Amino acid sequence: MAQVFKYICKGEGVETWEPKFSYHGFRYAQLKGITTKPDATMIKAVLVANDLQENGSFTCSEPLFNKMHSVSKWTIIDNMHGLPEDCPHREKNGWLGDAHAYCEYALYNYDMLNFYKKFMEDIRTSMVPVKAHNNNQVTHQVPTMIAPGKRTSGIAKLDWGVATMYLPWYNYLYYGDDLIVKDYYEEMKDLTNYYLSFKDEKGIVQNGMGDWCPPAWNRKKNPGAMECDPIISANAYFYDVLGIIEKFAKMNNDPTFEQKMKNEREQLFTAFNTEFLTTIPSTQFKWYGSQTATVMALQFGMVAESDISAVVNGLEYNVSVIKGGHHATGIHGHRYIYSVLSNYGKADLVHEMLTTPIFPSQTFIMNLGFTTWPERQIDWNIKLTDNGGSLNHPMHSGFAAYFYESLGGIKPIYTAPGFKEFTVHPKFSNKITSSRVTIPTPYGNIHNSWNIENSNFSMNLQVPFNTKAKLVISTEELKSLKINGKKWRKFQKQNQTKISDEYLVLGSGNYSIEYQKTEKITKIK
Repeated sequence: MAQVFKYICKGEGVETWEPKFSYHGFRYAQLKGITTKPDATMIKAVLVANDLQENGSFTCSEPLFNKMHSVSKWTIIDNMHGLPEDCPHREKNGWLGDAHAYCEYALYNYDMLNFYKKFMEDIRTSMVPVKAHNNNQVTHQVPTMIAPGKRTSGIAKLDWGVATMYLPWYNYLYYGDDLIVKDYYEEMKDLTNYYLSFKDEKGIVQNGMGDWCPPAWNRKKNPGAMECDPIISANAYFYDVLGIIEKFAKMNNDPTFEQKMKNEREQLFTAFNTEFLTTIPSTQFKWYGSQTATVMALQFGMVAESDISAVVNGLEYNVSVIKGGHHATGIHGHRYIYSVLSNYGKADLVHEMLTTPIFPSQTFIMNLGFTTWPERQIDWNIKLTDNGGSLNHPMHSGFAAYFYESLGGIKPIYTAPGFKEFTVHPKFSNKITSSRVTIPTPYGNIHNSWNIENSNFSMNLQVPFNTKAKLVISTEELKSLKINGKKWRKFQKQNQTKISDEYLVLGSGNYSIEYQKTEKITKIK
């Protein structure tokens, strides 16, 4: 359906007009009814969006990554109109699953504190009374799939509804905002109990929407392209959420529910692995049946320590051997796949996946001229039998958090939220030689830039006032470490710097850090 504006000129002198009650996302505009060739003075496109301060930045030595970052940002800012929209031209709705899929990437770039507070109120006001699945005598308040409003989207499935828990969690983690946790605790607690009412005799919650829009997927014509069973990805999310609510219960002095969440989480860990962990035929590798399920299990700590190596190898095997170096993930798995692979020493594979020009990949999409991420991951070189969906969908921007948390190496820490303390641990392919990030925090901006030549690694790190950076460094790397031109032992003695659990703790200040990079990979928990 075309987006059309009609304006009838009065015909006297120069006339100026712009729409005041609507906005439309577009890339090209067609003008009809004019008698002269249009020029720059005749029509002007204006960006209409919330005035979000862009304080974060990223750049690296890989031009394709820099372009992906730009595309990801444009796809988000085009969709900020009082709520995190799904697209700026068609539905313009606040789908909950979309909102939490790219939330962390948005937080790395923009000041979103009040934005998500407002959207949480939209979620609250959209809640409706719903009977518990296993007991119609119990009623819960449950959000709809979309907020605000009660559009005919139905009751929120688990993997969409968890935005109700994730948005306060991210606001707490990135800003140290505990007020949002306390304000919405009862709603989060009640919603958690609602989803628990779907738990079956095996301990699996039978509720989920699915890993939306994986490559080649079409809900009606090719549903099998969603390789991850919706129940599996939903239960992975729920395991993570149970841990979040356990922490929130403690913050709200609710020890009974805190213990309940701990018990439920332990039970789900066992049930999830019993039901879904399998050995890949003709290999010694393991996985959870799909890239998405395996990525989420690794991301959320659902893999037993004894199985981690086999599961990581299973994921790599599917990506490299079965899929030929490509992802097979929708919005849920795609958010984490590159960071997870990097965490476990597969950064070279990440570079290959992102930069291959062959479908499916982000580079494939950009090479076709897209300046925002389209809704569906499809081979646009093949003649479509439909319109291909939206060409601007920010749910696909979530993966770009990888640029900050892996290449930039900066992540917040739950025990000291709002970047009061943060980890510094760049993880990168040997194809990447430099990266620079700026990350906004309540204490000021974190700046981190690094370069590597052969194994000579150098980093310039700015730690904001009244914060601490925990630099991850191996024992071998520590031997060659210099900080601000001084050998480690001398610097440590002069500054009383602490080191423990493979973290080197640095207080506020500017640091020039140099050492010989090793191949050792440390998994940050």
